[in-house]
Amino acid sequence: MCTEEQARSISEETTSLGKANGSVRQNVPDGFVSKLSGDLVWEGSSYATSEKYVRVLSAVEIEEVELAAKHFKRRGFSVVRGLNSPKYTIEDNIIIYMGILSHITPVFGADPDKMALGHIRDATKDAIIPGDDRKLAVSKYPNFLNFHTDVGLGDILSLYTYQMPSSGGSQRLASFWRIYNELVEHKPDVLATLCHGWPIEGKDPETLLPKDLDRPLVFCEKEKIIIQLSRQVLLGTTNLPRSAGLPPLNASQIEALAALDELCNKYSFVVEQKQGDILCVNNFGILHARDAWTDTPDHKRHILRILSKDPRHAWDKPALVADEWEKNLSYDPATLYIPLADFDPRGKTACAASDAHG
Repeated sequence: MCTEEQARSISEETTSLGKANGSVRQNVPDGFVSKLSGDLVWEGSSYATSEKYVRVLSAVEIEEVELAAKHFKRRGFSVVRGLNSPKYTIEDNIIIYMGILSHITPVFGADPDKMALGHIRDATKDAIIPGDDRKLAVSKYPNFLNFHTDVGLGDILSLYTYQMPSSGGSQRLASFWRIYNELVEHKPDVLATLCHGWPIEGKDPETLLPKDLDRPLVFCEKEKIIIQLSRQVLLGTTNLPRSAGLPPLNASQIEALAALDELCNKYSFVVEQKQGDILCVNNFGILHARDAWTDTPDHKRHILRILSKDPRHAWDKPALVADEWEKNLSYDPATLYIPLADFDPRGKTACAASDAHG
Protein backbone atom coordinates (compact mmCIF):
# COMPACT_ATOMS: atom_id res chain seq x y z
CA MET A 1 0.00 0.00 0.00
CA CYS A 2 1.24 3.48 -0.84
CA THR A 3 0.78 5.55 2.31
CA GLU A 4 0.34 9.31 2.33
CA GLU A 5 3.88 9.61 3.72
CA GLN A 6 5.27 7.45 0.90
CA ALA A 7 3.39 9.43 -1.73
CA ARG A 8 4.72 12.67 -0.27
CA SER A 9 8.26 11.29 -0.28
CA ILE A 10 7.96 10.13 -3.88
CA SER A 11 6.57 13.47 -4.98
CA GLU A 12 9.41 15.31 -3.26
CA GLU A 13 11.98 13.08 -4.95
CA THR A 14 10.44 13.76 -8.35
CA THR A 15 10.31 17.53 -8.04
CA SER A 16 13.43 18.16 -5.94
CA LEU A 17 15.71 17.07 -8.72
CA GLY A 18 19.09 18.46 -7.80
CA LYS A 19 20.99 21.60 -7.04
CA ALA A 20 22.90 23.94 -9.23
CA ASN A 21 26.49 24.93 -8.79
CA GLY A 22 26.35 28.59 -7.90
CA SER A 23 29.68 29.60 -9.42
CA VAL A 24 29.16 31.53 -12.62
CA ARG A 25 31.61 31.59 -15.51
CA GLN A 26 31.78 33.59 -18.67
CA ASN A 27 30.21 30.81 -20.73
CA VAL A 28 26.74 31.35 -19.29
CA PRO A 29 24.31 34.28 -19.56
CA ASP A 30 24.05 36.67 -16.63
CA GLY A 31 22.19 35.12 -13.73
CA PHE A 32 22.59 31.55 -14.97
CA VAL A 33 24.56 28.84 -13.17
CA SER A 34 27.76 27.36 -14.56
CA LYS A 35 26.95 23.70 -14.02
CA LEU A 36 23.97 21.63 -12.95
CA SER A 37 24.20 18.59 -10.71
CA GLY A 38 21.85 16.08 -9.16
CA ASP A 39 19.62 13.26 -10.32
CA LEU A 40 18.12 15.25 -13.20
CA VAL A 41 21.49 15.31 -14.98
CA TRP A 42 21.38 11.97 -16.77
CA GLU A 43 22.18 10.43 -20.13
CA GLY A 44 20.07 7.93 -22.04
CA SER A 45 22.82 5.34 -21.73
CA SER A 46 22.14 5.20 -17.99
CA TYR A 47 18.70 3.73 -18.67
CA ALA A 48 19.46 1.02 -21.21
CA THR A 49 17.36 -1.33 -19.08
CA SER A 50 13.97 -0.46 -17.67
CA GLU A 51 14.54 -1.75 -14.12
CA LYS A 52 15.89 1.63 -13.01
CA TYR A 53 12.74 3.58 -13.81
CA VAL A 54 9.83 1.11 -13.97
CA ARG A 55 7.92 0.55 -10.74
CA VAL A 56 5.95 -2.73 -11.05
CA LEU A 57 2.93 -2.75 -8.78
CA SER A 58 2.17 -5.85 -6.72
CA ALA A 59 -1.29 -7.38 -6.65
CA VAL A 60 -1.96 -5.64 -3.34
CA GLU A 61 -0.82 -2.30 -4.73
CA ILE A 62 -2.96 -2.71 -7.84
CA GLU A 63 -5.97 -3.16 -5.60
CA GLU A 64 -5.00 0.04 -3.80
CA VAL A 65 -4.52 1.81 -7.14
CA GLU A 66 -8.09 0.96 -8.09
CA LEU A 67 -9.12 2.94 -5.02
CA ALA A 68 -6.58 5.58 -6.01
CA ALA A 69 -3.02 5.15 -4.82
CA LYS A 70 0.25 5.92 -6.47
CA HIS A 71 3.92 6.63 -6.71
CA PHE A 72 6.62 8.67 -8.40
CA LYS A 73 10.45 8.46 -8.60
CA ARG A 74 13.49 10.63 -9.03
CA ARG A 75 15.44 11.74 -12.08
CA GLY A 76 12.51 13.78 -13.33
CA PHE A 77 10.56 10.83 -14.74
CA SER A 78 9.01 7.55 -13.69
CA VAL A 79 6.87 4.78 -15.11
CA VAL A 80 4.22 3.11 -12.99
CA ARG A 81 3.30 -0.33 -14.31
CA GLY A 82 0.71 -2.91 -13.39
CA LEU A 83 -2.66 -1.54 -14.46
CA ASN A 84 -4.64 -3.72 -16.84
CA SER A 85 -6.39 -1.01 -18.84
CA PRO A 86 -8.51 -3.41 -20.98
CA LYS A 87 -10.08 -4.69 -17.76
CA TYR A 88 -11.79 -1.35 -17.13
CA THR A 89 -14.21 0.89 -18.95
CA ILE A 90 -12.82 4.19 -20.25
CA GLU A 91 -14.56 5.93 -17.35
CA ASP A 92 -12.96 3.61 -14.79
CA ASN A 93 -9.56 4.00 -16.46
CA ILE A 94 -9.82 7.77 -16.13
CA ILE A 95 -10.97 7.55 -12.50
CA ILE A 96 -8.05 5.26 -11.62
CA TYR A 97 -5.56 7.39 -13.56
CA MET A 98 -6.66 10.66 -11.96
CA GLY A 99 -6.90 9.03 -8.55
CA ILE A 100 -3.29 7.93 -8.78
CA LEU A 101 -2.11 11.38 -9.83
CA SER A 102 -4.08 13.12 -7.10
CA HIS A 103 -1.85 11.46 -4.50
CA ILE A 104 1.28 12.90 -6.10
CA THR A 105 0.34 16.14 -7.85
CA PRO A 106 -3.03 17.24 -6.47
CA VAL A 107 -3.42 20.37 -8.63
CA PHE A 108 -4.53 19.59 -12.18
CA GLY A 109 -3.87 21.97 -15.04
CA ALA A 110 -6.27 22.78 -17.84
CA ASP A 111 -6.38 24.58 -21.15
CA PRO A 112 -8.36 27.83 -21.67
CA ASP A 113 -11.52 25.74 -22.24
CA LYS A 114 -10.91 24.13 -18.82
CA MET A 115 -10.20 20.74 -20.38
CA ALA A 116 -8.02 18.93 -17.84
CA LEU A 117 -7.65 15.63 -19.67
CA GLY A 118 -6.46 15.19 -23.24
CA HIS A 119 -6.87 12.32 -25.68
CA ILE A 120 -3.75 11.75 -27.81
CA ARG A 121 -4.80 9.66 -30.80
CA ASP A 122 -4.99 9.55 -34.60
CA ALA A 123 -8.07 11.58 -35.54
CA THR A 124 -7.20 11.93 -39.23
CA LYS A 125 -9.73 9.28 -40.24
CA ASP A 126 -12.59 10.68 -38.17
CA ALA A 127 -15.65 11.86 -40.05
CA ILE A 128 -15.69 15.60 -40.72
CA ILE A 129 -18.86 17.61 -40.37
CA PRO A 130 -19.61 19.30 -43.72
CA GLY A 131 -18.36 22.88 -43.64
CA ASP A 132 -16.05 22.32 -40.67
CA ASP A 133 -12.72 23.76 -41.86
CA ARG A 134 -10.95 23.66 -38.48
CA LYS A 135 -7.53 22.04 -38.56
CA LEU A 136 -6.33 19.16 -36.42
CA ALA A 137 -3.63 19.86 -33.85
CA VAL A 138 -0.38 17.91 -34.07
CA SER A 139 -1.49 15.71 -31.16
CA LYS A 140 -4.15 14.21 -33.43
CA TYR A 141 -1.73 13.02 -36.13
CA PRO A 142 0.24 9.74 -36.01
CA ASN A 143 3.40 11.55 -37.08
CA PHE A 144 6.87 11.84 -35.57
CA LEU A 145 7.18 14.71 -33.10
CA ASN A 146 10.60 16.11 -32.29
CA PHE A 147 11.77 16.94 -28.77
CA HIS A 148 9.55 19.47 -27.01
CA THR A 149 7.75 20.32 -23.78
CA ASP A 150 4.07 21.04 -23.22
CA VAL A 151 4.49 24.78 -22.84
CA GLY A 152 3.05 26.55 -19.82
CA LEU A 153 0.38 23.96 -19.06
CA GLY A 154 1.79 22.35 -15.93
CA ASP A 155 4.85 21.25 -13.99
CA ILE A 156 4.39 17.49 -14.38
CA LEU A 157 3.32 15.82 -17.63
CA SER A 158 1.70 12.41 -17.28
CA LEU A 159 0.79 10.06 -20.12
CA TYR A 160 -1.39 6.99 -19.52
CA THR A 161 -1.10 4.30 -22.20
CA TYR A 162 -4.75 3.35 -22.48
CA GLN A 163 -4.23 1.55 -25.81
CA MET A 164 -1.12 0.60 -27.80
CA PRO A 165 -0.69 0.98 -31.59
CA SER A 166 0.09 -1.85 -33.96
CA SER A 167 3.63 -0.49 -34.29
CA GLY A 168 5.66 2.63 -33.47
CA GLY A 169 4.67 5.43 -31.12
CA SER A 170 7.67 5.08 -28.81
CA GLN A 171 8.43 7.90 -26.39
CA ARG A 172 11.95 9.31 -25.99
CA LEU A 173 13.17 11.43 -23.07
CA ALA A 174 16.18 13.74 -22.82
CA SER A 175 17.45 15.57 -19.73
CA PHE A 176 17.83 19.26 -20.53
CA TRP A 177 19.94 19.61 -17.40
CA ARG A 178 22.51 17.29 -18.96
CA ILE A 179 22.25 19.19 -22.23
CA TYR A 180 22.63 22.50 -20.39
CA ASN A 181 25.96 21.41 -18.95
CA GLU A 182 27.16 20.44 -22.42
CA LEU A 183 26.11 23.81 -23.83
CA VAL A 184 27.96 25.64 -21.05
CA GLU A 185 31.14 23.69 -21.76
CA HIS A 186 31.12 23.53 -25.54
CA LYS A 187 28.44 25.77 -27.07
CA PRO A 188 27.88 28.86 -24.89
CA ASP A 189 26.75 30.83 -27.94
CA VAL A 190 23.88 28.39 -28.46
CA LEU A 191 22.92 28.67 -24.79
CA ALA A 192 22.94 32.46 -25.03
CA THR A 193 20.59 32.26 -28.01
CA LEU A 194 18.19 29.96 -26.16
CA CYS A 195 18.13 32.37 -23.20
CA HIS A 196 17.14 35.43 -25.25
CA GLY A 197 13.91 36.39 -26.99
CA TRP A 198 12.34 34.16 -29.67
CA PRO A 199 9.46 35.06 -32.02
CA ILE A 200 6.98 32.71 -30.33
CA GLU A 201 3.50 32.94 -31.80
CA GLY A 202 0.86 33.81 -29.24
CA LYS A 203 -2.37 35.77 -29.11
CA ASP A 204 -3.05 39.29 -27.97
CA PRO A 205 -5.31 38.83 -24.90
CA GLU A 206 -7.57 41.69 -25.96
CA THR A 207 -7.79 41.40 -29.74
CA LEU A 208 -7.03 37.63 -29.95
CA LEU A 209 -4.91 38.44 -32.99
CA PRO A 210 -1.54 36.71 -33.53
CA LYS A 211 1.28 38.26 -31.54
CA ASP A 212 5.05 37.83 -31.30
CA LEU A 213 5.64 36.99 -27.62
CA ASP A 214 9.42 37.59 -27.86
CA ARG A 215 10.34 35.19 -25.05
CA PRO A 216 13.32 32.99 -24.17
CA LEU A 217 13.09 29.23 -24.47
CA VAL A 218 15.32 28.74 -21.42
CA PHE A 219 14.97 30.42 -18.02
CA CYS A 220 16.94 30.33 -14.76
CA GLU A 221 14.80 30.75 -11.65
CA LYS A 222 16.43 30.30 -8.23
CA GLU A 223 19.14 28.14 -9.80
CA LYS A 224 16.58 25.87 -11.48
CA ILE A 225 17.00 25.74 -15.26
CA ILE A 226 13.66 25.60 -17.08
CA ILE A 227 13.10 24.91 -20.77
CA GLN A 228 9.78 25.44 -22.54
CA LEU A 229 9.87 24.55 -26.23
CA SER A 230 7.02 24.17 -28.70
CA ARG A 231 8.22 23.94 -32.27
CA GLN A 232 4.82 24.59 -33.78
CA VAL A 233 4.62 28.15 -32.44
CA LEU A 234 8.14 28.79 -33.75
CA LEU A 235 8.06 27.04 -37.12
CA GLY A 236 4.45 26.14 -37.81
CA THR A 237 3.44 22.91 -39.54
CA THR A 238 2.08 22.01 -42.95
CA ASN A 239 -1.37 21.75 -41.43
CA LEU A 240 -1.08 24.70 -39.05
CA PRO A 241 1.36 27.26 -40.50
CA ARG A 242 2.49 30.30 -38.55
CA SER A 243 0.37 33.40 -38.95
CA ALA A 244 1.43 35.90 -41.59
CA GLY A 245 3.40 38.92 -40.43
CA LEU A 246 5.32 37.24 -37.62
CA PRO A 247 9.12 37.43 -37.86
CA PRO A 248 10.90 34.23 -38.91
CA LEU A 249 13.66 32.61 -36.90
CA ASN A 250 17.07 34.15 -37.51
CA ALA A 251 20.16 32.17 -38.45
CA SER A 252 21.37 31.90 -34.85
CA GLN A 253 18.02 30.54 -33.70
CA ILE A 254 17.89 27.97 -36.49
CA GLU A 255 21.41 26.89 -35.56
CA ALA A 256 20.44 26.68 -31.87
CA LEU A 257 17.49 24.41 -32.59
CA ALA A 258 19.70 22.15 -34.69
CA ALA A 259 22.27 21.96 -31.89
CA LEU A 260 19.54 21.21 -29.37
CA ASP A 261 18.20 18.42 -31.59
CA GLU A 262 21.66 16.90 -31.87
CA LEU A 263 22.17 16.88 -28.10
CA CYS A 264 18.67 15.57 -27.39
CA ASN A 265 19.33 12.64 -29.70
CA LYS A 266 22.76 12.12 -28.15
CA TYR A 267 21.54 11.93 -24.56
CA SER A 268 18.01 10.55 -24.94
CA PHE A 269 16.67 7.04 -24.58
CA VAL A 270 13.52 5.16 -25.58
CA VAL A 271 11.16 4.56 -22.67
CA GLU A 272 9.94 0.98 -22.46
CA GLN A 273 6.18 1.19 -22.92
CA LYS A 274 3.40 -1.28 -22.14
CA GLN A 275 -0.35 -0.98 -22.09
CA GLY A 276 -1.51 0.39 -18.75
CA ASP A 277 1.74 2.29 -18.07
CA ILE A 278 1.66 5.78 -16.58
CA LEU A 279 4.69 7.84 -17.62
CA CYS A 280 5.29 10.94 -15.48
CA VAL A 281 7.79 13.57 -16.60
CA ASN A 282 9.13 16.84 -15.21
CA ASN A 283 7.80 19.21 -17.87
CA PHE A 284 10.37 21.91 -17.02
CA GLY A 285 13.60 19.91 -17.06
CA ILE A 286 12.99 17.08 -19.54
CA LEU A 287 12.12 17.12 -23.23
CA HIS A 288 10.10 14.35 -24.83
CA ALA A 289 9.71 13.15 -28.41
CA ARG A 290 7.44 10.65 -30.11
CA ASP A 291 7.93 8.27 -33.00
CA ALA A 292 5.35 7.94 -35.76
CA TRP A 293 2.96 5.04 -35.34
CA THR A 294 0.60 2.77 -37.27
CA ASP A 295 -2.84 1.72 -36.08
CA THR A 296 -4.89 -1.31 -37.05
CA PRO A 297 -8.58 -1.94 -36.27
CA ASP A 298 -7.59 -3.93 -33.16
CA HIS A 299 -4.62 -1.83 -32.05
CA LYS A 300 -5.20 1.92 -31.96
CA ARG A 301 -2.83 4.12 -29.98
CA HIS A 302 -4.73 6.12 -27.37
CA ILE A 303 -2.88 8.08 -24.69
CA LEU A 304 -4.59 9.99 -21.89
CA ARG A 305 -2.71 13.13 -20.90
CA ILE A 306 -2.82 15.32 -17.79
CA LEU A 307 -0.59 18.18 -16.66
CA SER A 308 -0.43 19.00 -12.97
CA LYS A 309 1.70 20.22 -10.08
CA ASP A 310 2.39 19.57 -6.42
CA PRO A 311 2.35 22.96 -4.64
CA ARG A 312 4.52 21.55 -1.84
CA HIS A 313 7.47 20.95 -4.16
CA ALA A 314 6.72 23.05 -7.25
CA TRP A 315 9.54 24.99 -8.86
CA ASP A 316 9.28 28.77 -8.83
CA LYS A 317 8.28 30.11 -12.21
CA PRO A 318 9.97 33.00 -14.06
CA ALA A 319 8.34 36.37 -13.38
CA LEU A 320 7.93 36.97 -17.13
CA VAL A 321 5.49 34.07 -17.48
CA ALA A 322 4.48 33.13 -13.92
CA ASP A 323 0.98 34.63 -14.01
CA GLU A 324 0.19 33.08 -17.38
CA TRP A 325 1.46 29.62 -16.45
CA GLU A 326 -0.19 29.64 -13.04
CA LYS A 327 -3.52 30.59 -14.57
CA ASN A 328 -3.62 27.17 -16.25
CA LEU A 329 -3.25 25.60 -12.79
CA SER A 330 -5.66 27.80 -10.86
CA TYR A 331 -9.09 26.76 -12.09
CA ASP A 332 -11.67 25.60 -9.56
CA PRO A 333 -11.49 21.77 -9.72
CA ALA A 334 -15.27 21.60 -9.74
CA THR A 335 -15.34 23.49 -13.05
CA LEU A 336 -12.84 21.31 -14.94
CA TYR A 337 -13.97 19.14 -17.85
CA ILE A 338 -12.88 15.50 -17.97
CA PRO A 339 -14.01 14.26 -21.41
CA LEU A 340 -14.52 10.49 -21.60
CA ALA A 341 -14.15 10.62 -25.38
CA ASP A 342 -12.33 12.70 -27.98
CA PHE A 343 -15.65 14.15 -29.08
CA ASP A 344 -14.31 17.31 -30.75
CA PRO A 345 -10.68 16.71 -31.86
CA ARG A 346 -10.66 19.87 -33.97
CA GLY A 347 -11.85 22.07 -31.12
CA LYS A 348 -12.71 21.48 -27.48
CA THR A 349 -10.75 18.22 -27.10
CA ALA A 350 -7.79 19.30 -29.26
CA CYS A 351 -5.38 18.94 -26.29
CA ALA A 352 -4.70 22.60 -25.58
CA ALA A 353 -4.13 23.40 -29.22
CA SER A 354 -0.50 23.77 -30.25
CA ASP A 355 1.34 23.33 -26.99
CA ALA A 356 0.40 19.78 -26.00
CA HIS A 357 1.71 17.03 -28.20
CA GLY A 358 2.03 13.76 -26.29
